[in-house]
Amino acid sequence: MKTTLKEFNTSLSKLKADLREDKELFQNHFGDFCMIEEEENNEGYKVWLNHAENVAQGMPQWEIEYSGKYNNWVWRTIAKG
Repeated sequence: MKTTLKEFNTSLSKLKADLREDKELFQNHFGDFCMIEEEENNEGYKVWLNHAENVAQGMPQWEIEYSGKYNNWVWRTIAKG
């Protein structure tokens, strides 16, 4: 199970740079940005970069969500920083 940005070959500064490049991203209803979405061995991962306003209100800068055999295929946050 991947729980660090390094395991996705990225970093917080790279995620922020990708956001500035205006790549095709989607946002959730909180305005946070899904920066990486991947599936591996029937398990899914999403790496989120949280919106600056949400970070200012105490949310972490990034989060990793997972859905797979370890949590009955329900999307849950497994790491944040």
